[in-house]
Amino acid sequence: PLASGFASTLATSAPFSQWAAATLDEDQYGGIKGRDLHKALAKLGPAFHHDNGVLVTMDYAKCFDMTSPVLVTQLARCAGMPARMVGMIGNVWLRQRRWLQLEGEMRVTSDEVCSSLPQGDGLSPWGLNIVLSATSMHVRNTLDDDDVEPVVDRVGTQREHGQD
Repeated sequence: PLASGFASTLATSAPFSQWAAATLDEDQYGGIKGRDLHKALAKLGPAFHHDNGVLVTMDYAKCFDMTSPVLVTQLARCAGMPARMVGMIGNVWLRQRRWLQLEGEMRVTSDEVCSSLPQGDGLSPWGLNIVLSATSMHVRNTLDDDDVEPVVDRVGTQREHGQD
């Protein structure tokens, strides 16, 4: 609970919001203040309905479980996130404690988990965005911008090839 409150506070802070806006691709949503589902759908709608678009979704099953907090913090540092912010996030994500439960039985002691993003954490969606940002920017810079609406967090569109 305390870590979740910290994450939500940091995710909505001005320095974090400014860094995220300047660093992540403009078509990435989720975990970024001012970029919500409604804005993503408003951008996708015309490309899908009026431009013979093909809607593509990506399967993110277990994405939080499979994304390394070490990787996310290293990518954030490389992308220019202030070291103090990276350190605060690392202190929370790299020292997670979880109580494991199986068939109704729960361990008496917690286990340290540092190999996944914490689910329910206000910064975890942002963590996925930082991992996907290089791919999103590569798509934007490689393909003809008239043919592709780049990746939007978990959904993207592509116009039918050859359509104007």
